Amino acid sequence: MGYTIHKAPTEQLPIRTIVDGIPHLGGVLSSTFPAFGPNYFSNNVAEMKKRYAHPKTGQEMSFREATPAESVSIAYFAFENPLVPEFKAVRSEVFGRRWLQSGRIAKTSDGVHINPIRSSDGSVILNDNSLKKSIDGMEKVNGIYLLENRVFVPYETFKQGEQTAEDFAQGGLGRGIEYARERAVKLERIASKEFHPNGVNVVGFDGVSKPIARVVYLGSCGGFLRVDGSWDGDVDGYAFGVPVLNSAEGTAPKK
Repeated sequence: MGYTIHKAPTEQLPIRTIVDGIPHLGGVLSSTFPAFGPNYFSNNVAEMKKRYAHPKTGQEMSFREATPAESVSIAYFAFENPLVPEFKAVRSEVFGRRWLQSGRIAKTSDGVHINPIRSSDGSVILNDNSLKKSIDGMEKVNGIYLLENRVFVPYETFKQGEQTAEDFAQGGLGRGIEYARERAVKLERIASKEFHPNGVNVVGFDGVSKPIARVVYLGSCGGFLRVDGSWDGDVDGYAFGVPVLNSAEGTAPKK
């Protein structure tokens, strides 16, 4: 007589909540909620790379760090849906008490590379000639340079310090972080008087003599939306992870 043995899995992978259908650059993406953290950026990324189980299918998966533009889309989606329990902590905890580590940049003597070129190990390439060459083929749009998910923002296209949400949204840095050709409408909404009555405060984007890697931090500080390019990831914060299935059966979320 035939028989069947059902064995329990030898390993139970952790499960994180995933939200699908977040609008992003004409498509959609997915993100985990809550965000990874609070921790240093490198530690949050290390957590993303661990093995997880998809909450619906159980399929093995991991996460990759969101680009700055993706982080803005996810944060904007959470700000616009404040009654959803999964999103409440974005405004109160991530922005209010900590920081959103929105993604990597490289500061140079000429400007800021947003989501810059990286080596095979994931580190930002800081060779000045390589960074300058990476601009080749980019489309210049209203003073900034765009190509796929990378952006180069010359310093003269934006200003630092306190400013209105409207000015920031029209400037090169806001548009570059959001990957917006005309106006950074999502960041403008996050920086609106409803959420940040004093506007925007941009700090830490001075020119440098040689390229350095940094992480763009976004947070609520003194009534301002603070956009900070000072830190290399060594300040505690949260980072959004985009799910990646660990087999050919699934497809990565649309960018």
